[in-house]
Parts: sequence; structure tokens; C-alpha cells
Amino acid sequence: MKFNLLWFIPLCLTIIIYFIIPNVDSGYHNIRLVFHRFTWGIFFSPSAYIFFSSILATIFVPLQLLLLIITFFDRENPGYRRRYLWTVVAVLGIVVSMFVLQIIIWGSFPLPVDSKGYIHLRIIPFIPWPKQPLF
Repeated sequence: MKFNLLWFIPLCLTIIIYFIIPNVDSGYHNIRLVFHRFTWGIFFSPSAYIFFSSILATIFVPLQLLLLIITFFDRENPGYRRRYLWTVVAVLGIVVSMFVLQIIIWGSFPLPVDSKGYIHLRIIPFIPWPKQPLF
């Protein structure tokens, strides 16, 4: 098992550098923007809860999937025979989950600004449809 996971350290570094650190930075800036536009109505907005939960999920979902890869390399695990297939599935799960979570964050931002500069409280995610581009 020692040398079986020799490639795991570069994989972890790649996932951390390309997915987790940018998402922590993006989450920090998004939360800072929400607190800059703060209103008490945000505590009653389901969109805000989805927004903050998605920000936390962009940090913890990749870490959980990375830790799941280690379990595939245990000989007693029933998935041991297909450990490399499950590893590829876990990495693809990280990529897809990051894309989906970024779309959810984009659509559930709780305090969007309209074209006249007014800040509105979004109650339901994606309603009204966000006018800002996704990327």
C-alpha cells in the first residue's frame, strides 16, 4: 500500500492548488461583498443559506473526495479491484462538483445589484435570473 499511493501526493497538491485555494479566495471575496451590502433581510433569505452552504461545500467536497480515494487502496475494501477506476471517478466528481457549485453560487448570490445601482434581496435562487456573466 505504501508505493501504491505514491502518485497520491501530487494529485492532492494539484487538487489543492487548482481547486481548493481558488475557491477559498473566491468564497472570501463573495462573503466580503455580501457583508459590504449587508441587510438584515439576509437572515430570512433561503438564497443566502444556499449561497453560504455552497461556499463551504466548494472547500469541503474536494477534500472529502480526496480522502475517499485512500479507502479504495485498502485490500479489505470491496472496491479494491477497481481502485484506479474509482480514483478517476472521484477526480471527475471533484471537477464536476466544483463546476456545479460555482453555478449555484452564481445563481444564489443574495444581494444582486440592478442596472440602476439598487441592491435587491434575492429570496429564491436563480429568480430573477442573474444578469452578471458566470465567468
